[in-house]
Amino acid sequence: MLLFLSKSMASFFVKYKVAKEEDEELYIYGLQTILSSVFALLLILVFAMIKRDLIETGLFLVCLVLMRSYTGGYHTKKYWSCCLVTLSCYLLNMYIGKMVGSSNELFVLYLVSILIILLISPLESKNKPIREMDMPKFKIIVIGICLIFSTAIAVFYLAGRMTYAVYIELAGITTAGSLVIGYYEKKKEEILNEKSV
Repeated sequence: MLLFLSKSMASFFVKYKVAKEEDEELYIYGLQTILSSVFALLLILVFAMIKRDLIETGLFLVCLVLMRSYTGGYHTKKYWSCCLVTLSCYLLNMYIGKMVGSSNELFVLYLVSILIILLISPLESKNKPIREMDMPKFKIIVIGICLIFSTAIAVFYLAGRMTYAVYIELAGITTAGSLVIGYYEKKKEEILNEKSV
């Protein structure tokens, strides 16, 4: 369905001269990416409205998307699996946020996650490559994001808004998890490539 929608929209753009015919495949790819992200976001918003977690959801998603945009890490091969993994991560984090709440253990796990993020990122995935020239810039941006998020956590703790701090911590932990998985996937691929040579 996603492919059908993307092809229909790209054909419409070509037909009405919004896009060139030779760019149609590029438009199909871009539209699939956008539509799958919108679909995942809509599903998450439905869950957030049902559970009445809009602020927590917004905070978690903004932090996660900002971090993941510059850290890289694991990316699925298919759009539907991306949607499923994203939704599962969201639901798991909302559950953890409600059940665990603010704790010293979660904060320590966040600090370990920040170390992982700073050591490993940006990490390229074969499913989402990063241009070599963007790597140093992304590293600086990641350091800035980590500083801003850590400062926000401290401010929320001092203001007595621990719930908000928890969802920023969870976004950092999720990002680090994605990096660790992506790192091992990349190492596994390198080993397989060496064996086949």
